[in-house]
Amino acid sequence: MNDNTTLSSIGVYKGLRKKKNPDLKLIAAFSGLSISTVSGHINGKKGALSRIKAEMLDELLTLLEYRRSSAAHKLRSSSKMSIGFVAPISNSPSTEYSVEILKGVKSSVKLKWTSTKRR
Repeated sequence: MNDNTTLSSIGVYKGLRKKKNPDLKLIAAFSGLSISTVSGHINGKKGALSRIKAEMLDELLTLLEYRRSSAAHKLRSSSKMSIGFVAPISNSPSTEYSVEILKGVKSSVKLKWTSTKRR
């Protein structure tokens, strides 16, 4: 990255940001690459970039102190490892009932998970 305009823009960006991780749009704008190309490189997709562009992008990611958002990555992941459960908040006996339901779900999922891993 020898472009002084880009480097000064990055310096201004780093001076203005308040501990916020740069997003893919910003990295794509600074690099001149598409968001999908930047994303593919970050996620280890091979062959999408030339060696020179890959090195430039790696340098830019380091310079911007980019850290992948684990929350965003998990949302896009094909395997979901969470279950949502909605129950009313109250002091009634139904709270105990909800807890029992959750215990049953947990043991059922645990049983299913261990039997699936053995295959």
